[in-house]
Amino acid sequence: MVFFDDLTKKKILDWLASQGISTILLICILGFIGYGVVVLVPSHITQIQKGYEVNAETLSNSLNKIAESHDKDREMFMRILTDKSMRATATP
Repeated sequence: MVFFDDLTKKKILDWLASQGISTILLICILGFIGYGVVVLVPSHITQIQKGYEVNAETLSNSLNKIAESHDKDREMFMRILTDKSMRATATP
């Protein structure tokens, strides 16, 4: 926060008192915009990034589970194909 001494505060208040309402409103609007850019935008970006990281981790876990399932299925099919007792024998 910016802290001013008493003389500077008096000068600022005197200048503001001599301005029209539109100038004062413009200063307030610009102040709120500056606050939003400095404080609110970075916090929102941080929240969005955390959400993306959670989604990426969830997707990675899901893909790993699917890959493990496919590996088990492939191993089972290979055992079936290589097992001679499970193979049909052709008789001439």
